[in-house]
Amino acid sequence: MNRRAALIIAFFLFAGSTVFVHASSVQAFTDISADYWGQPYISFASESGIVKGYPMEDGSFKFRPDNSVSKEESMQMLYKAATNSGIGPSFSEDLTAKYESRLKEAGIAYWAFECVSYGLENGILEEAELTGFRTGAGDPVPAIREEIARWTGKAIGKKLMPAIALDYADSDRIAAENKPYVDLLNRMKIMIGDDTGKFNPKSPIRRVEFAVICNRVYALSKAEFDIDAESRSLQGTISSVNSSDRNIYLSICSLGENSAKIIHLEDNIQIVINGKLSYNDLSSIPIGKKAVLAWGPYGQLHISTEVVVSKAVIGSLTPLSKECTEAELILGRGDRVYYYISGETFVIDKLMEGQGVIFIADGIKIVEIANTDNSMI
Repeated sequence: MNRRAALIIAFFLFAGSTVFVHASSVQAFTDISADYWGQPYISFASESGIVKGYPMEDGSFKFRPDNSVSKEESMQMLYKAATNSGIGPSFSEDLTAKYESRLKEAGIAYWAFECVSYGLENGILEEAELTGFRTGAGDPVPAIREEIARWTGKAIGKKLMPAIALDYADSDRIAAENKPYVDLLNRMKIMIGDDTGKFNPKSPIRRVEFAVICNRVYALSKAEFDIDAESRSLQGTISSVNSSDRNIYLSICSLGENSAKIIHLEDNIQIVINGKLSYNDLSSIPIGKKAVLAWGPYGQLHISTEVVVSKAVIGSLTPLSKECTEAELILGRGDRVYYYISGETFVIDKLMEGQGVIFIADGIKIVEIANTDNSMI
């Protein structure tokens, strides 16, 4: 691969990311040039103690960016990224002793006891997964991209979505249990696809790619709530609903071309149709209608075939950032629905819990809201 092609692929894989680089001098790796696209990420990961180089006989170090990362190494890098950034809990000294016998039984390398124990204790890793860390011959097993997505998603502690609509060309190759985490990391811009639109779920992950992931975990620990990353909205015609597979099929017309989108609904999702709660009733979904489908991490899918204008009582207001608040609204029959009030919302009056309001909503975002003593329009 020539250098220009490598830079193009790097752009698609890592565009839009924040690079954290310490002010101190960068540890030198003899196989990483100053103009290598991954150099800032590698420098950050090295100086943060997340990754180490391979020592050479002459005292120098090599990073070997294209080497695959084993499952043990993955746990070590995630452990360091989570604890050093503060996005995860700190390590407790007695964890290794708690899991030592199980780790020895699975053949886990002694140097990885601490990080694997951390993963087990904090729900990043299941004990049943330990058997896959080593081959029958005792060699370390490379981690694949969908595993990394699952472990990283658990490590960062973000809520998963109640609905999933992946855009990857190879989404059907992603294991069902990993899709919520692939979706999460895509929305958070921690792991995205290549320039062909594929996620490559079964491919091993390279050391340079993991350096990028660790950088983004750090960035996430410093970031405020991002409504665009924490929600999803699609517009089209609902062509069909498969209740057994829990899939909604949406036909989307853009620039004269039709495309199909599959939205998978988790078992515990609540469906809100035109502002009214239909709970888990998929039969209530309006087939053949043009609609906006929108959802966030709080367990509800909003389907709107018309502008939603409704009255409610504010159950709770939860600030998520300086610019965004989650509003729990109680409807007439006691149903509770959830919306975002953002910096773009036109708020007529100061809002308080227990207050009666009238509001206009677009998907899961409130466009305009006022107490019921005032008129918005």
